[in-house]
Amino acid sequence: MVEEQLALAPAGQQEAHIPSWSTHQAEFGIEDDVSAQEARIQRVKQWRQQAVRGSAGGKFRKDVSDSYDYRCIFSGQRLPRLEITESAGVDSAHILPWSTHDINSVRNGLCLNKQCHWAFDEGVLRLTLDAGSNTYLVDVPRKIRSAAKKRSFDLDYFESLAGPIPPSRLPRNESLWPSATYIEELNRFMAGG
Repeated sequence: MVEEQLALAPAGQQEAHIPSWSTHQAEFGIEDDVSAQEARIQRVKQWRQQAVRGSAGGKFRKDVSDSYDYRCIFSGQRLPRLEITESAGVDSAHILPWSTHDINSVRNGLCLNKQCHWAFDEGVLRLTLDAGSNTYLVDVPRKIRSAAKKRSFDLDYFESLAGPIPPSRLPRNESLWPSATYIEELNRFMAGG
């Protein structure tokens, strides 16, 4: 990939376009002036962006989408690929990044519409499990609400999704439901713990 970028760069500028992920900073995903919590969030983003999309990734996408019947677990929208579209309106998102955990199991996946996938990856939407009632919940973390208020970021859509997730949005086979362990690990990581 670096070679392709260098080959496409204008003469004389080829050495100036080396992506930051090829430097020592990629290991940490941080710049010197980033807080430890922000660094952790950046690492999650990088892990997800680096996930391999080979045959195992294709199988993961198909298995997760099929298990959820192409329905976004957060919004409830069913968005399968149409004959006239290139792709479905939902993504198969990893809970724990594949590139660091190598878990292509449906239990490590969520079916999310494109906007919810972005919001989940960015920490705007958080998934939790109330073990007492065995109910999955989606919410907008307090730190996101605070940051959004400062920037006049429109949270209305995301706020409308907050609350318990109906079982009808989960895979019919309960053994394929999102792993509580994976969710807890991600939330601990995102919280900086």
